Amino acid sequence: MENTDKKLIEIFSSYNKLQSSISLRLQNIFQFFIDDDKFKNYIQDYTFKNELLTLILSEISFYQDEKQDEEIYVITKNKILVFIATYSFDEIEKQTPYATVIKAAFLFLKNINQRHSLINPTKTLLNDLFQTTFKKIDAFSTMIANKLYTESYVCWRTIHESECIIKLLSCKDEELLSTYVKHIAYNNAYRNPEAFSVEDNDETFEKLKAEMKEHNLKSKDMKKFIEYGWLYKHPSIKNNLEEVKLNFRDGIEKTADLSIYNYIYEGASELVHSSSSFFYVNDKFCKDVSLDMTYRSGIRIFELFHETFKEYFDKEKEETYLFFDNSLKEMLKKILSDFDDSALFEKQYDKNYYRKKE
Repeated sequence: MENTDKKLIEIFSSYNKLQSSISLRLQNIFQFFIDDDKFKNYIQDYTFKNELLTLILSEISFYQDEKQDEEIYVITKNKILVFIATYSFDEIEKQTPYATVIKAAFLFLKNINQRHSLINPTKTLLNDLFQTTFKKIDAFSTMIANKLYTESYVCWRTIHESECIIKLLSCKDEELLSTYVKHIAYNNAYRNPEAFSVEDNDETFEKLKAEMKEHNLKSKDMKKFIEYGWLYKHPSIKNNLEEVKLNFRDGIEKTADLSIYNYIYEGASELVHSSSSFFYVNDKFCKDVSLDMTYRSGIRIFELFHETFKEYFDKEKEETYLFFDNSLKEMLKKILSDFDDSALFEKQYDKNYYRKKE
């Protein structure tokens, strides 16, 4: 092994804070690849070396003492030959600004929100919902970086649902927030009755049925009331309940004033299941529409968090927030310069689609 390779492994080990025993195993397995003629055209490339070391380390960490170094070499070798044939270790594509801008922006917010999110809905409901949404956006960035465009589009669907709910709850109406928490409890009792005593379940469902009766709902409506019934307490519709339905499209999305995205949401829903749309979906379109929609949602969520929790931002964080807010908007302009989304919002097309569907 050349001194440059030893130095590379030394730096890699130091960066990853590896124990000397792990570093030695890394070096031993790396030597197998140097001696293998199948890798002679790749082993001089530093990008390949870094990918290879990362993959070897992952295998060592997973198997630990279960497998010997030569066994790990064989496992890694077979994987890496497939990866080379398929991806050619395209690190440039993995670090595309399409992925890194939105990832960095929401990791910034995630780190700010981390200590305020206790995963306790009675105390930190809004923080918890934002935190989970930040993680979902991070997952989206990983999918885009790995060219998983259909999955990216489906991922936006969940982000859109989350955005609508967070927007409605961010009014910070105490009755609305406590009702949402109550419906979490209803859902727990409905989905996991065995986790509670018979007496507790009886009491919960008596309360649930009494509330449903107030809204003239039947037993068949229980599931949708549990999921969407909290919406009845939103300040904007308390006195106009007949206009709201207990579903996402005509309830949550409509009240959040984001119905313009419903047709696009419907398209993503088609891909959740193995329909003909799933099997013959256009990857280029999925990439374009998922980037467009997620950056739009992302900007609104990014600014909503800042507006909701302004007290978290000191001068330095405020400057970083403005930098990323501007970066997200610049990237959306770049996306739209390559993708004309005007047809997605043609209301007549939307109406024709639902007419034919009906």
